[in-house]
Amino acid sequence: MKKLLAFTVLVSAFLITFAVNAKVVDVGQGLSINIPSNTNYFQIRLEKIRLEFSEISDMLDDFKSLGFEGNSQLTIISDNNKHLKLWKHLSNKKDFEKLKKNYWDKYMEIFTSKEIEDYLDAYFEKKGKDPSKMSEKQIKKEIEKFMNSKDFLKKLEDMTSSITNKFNKEFAYEIGTTFLVLTSDKEFPIKDLVGNKTPSMLKKDIKDLIKEASKNDSMMKPYTKWKFEIKKNHSGVLYLYSDDPLPQAIETTEKGSQSEVFITTNNNKLFAISSSCYTNCKKKGEIFKMISASGLYDRKIKKNIGKDNSSDNLVNSLNELNQLYESGALTKEEFEKAKKKLLN
Repeated sequence: MKKLLAFTVLVSAFLITFAVNAKVVDVGQGLSINIPSNTNYFQIRLEKIRLEFSEISDMLDDFKSLGFEGNSQLTIISDNNKHLKLWKHLSNKKDFEKLKKNYWDKYMEIFTSKEIEDYLDAYFEKKGKDPSKMSEKQIKKEIEKFMNSKDFLKKLEDMTSSITNKFNKEFAYEIGTTFLVLTSDKEFPIKDLVGNKTPSMLKKDIKDLIKEASKNDSMMKPYTKWKFEIKKNHSGVLYLYSDDPLPQAIETTEKGSQSEVFITTNNNKLFAISSSCYTNCKKKGEIFKMISASGLYDRKIKKNIGKDNSSDNLVNSLNELNQLYESGALTKEEFEKAKKKLLN
């Protein structure tokens, strides 16, 4: 399950080949999704990423156990062309190295500068702690507190503001909404993994795994507070959904992003879609509208609706219809038609 949470690491590091305008996109596994108007998209297969960036082959090998092999497909959809330009630069080694030199290396020069080192020493002194008399584990824990302190974050942001401003000007990274869709090409033994466990039992298992992992991996600690749900779709297939912003390993003083995550299986192959947005965001539930034609989420209206006119059944049916409409599983026309049938 921890590997499932690593989707974000995979999809935000290396991408893309070409941009196209379309309303319906084939995202692999024989599935098509409806993309929002005024958006473009990129697609790339994991094998191309492997060939372009041989140094991450070992990381991609870890995903093979989840069914993500050479023909697995990654689709990035965005209403921000500058943002897509960034992903295109990240898709080839030459442009990636240029980005690294212009932004990341300069950022790390500041992060590892003597000024930051002196600031850390002052922090330990203020706390009345001597690193030479502390264990490695104690030092690591104290540095984590330091890196998440408001004073340090403000200082680091001030020191790196010129780099951040230049980056945002070139790529407008925090404008608009971007969707990431990842489909595996091999079956994943989900049934063997979950057995006969109920959604509530699985949710507890995942929370326990995250809590256990966070003891040895500080990157996992923010996920201990991440809110998500596990349910079954109309076909009885499990899915994980969250509209709680994905946690950050290091907090910042800036406004966080809005996000959604939906993970399920299609014919025992993993399917994941996520969104991220800082400003000019689309309404929550947009991903449900996008995948409505795929049948991965939509619940079907019960055939016996309207046959039992008891008040309890009517209220429950109307609530169900309203939930389907709000999630985007039903269009306004479908909602009104089904409601009229109920009330008549």
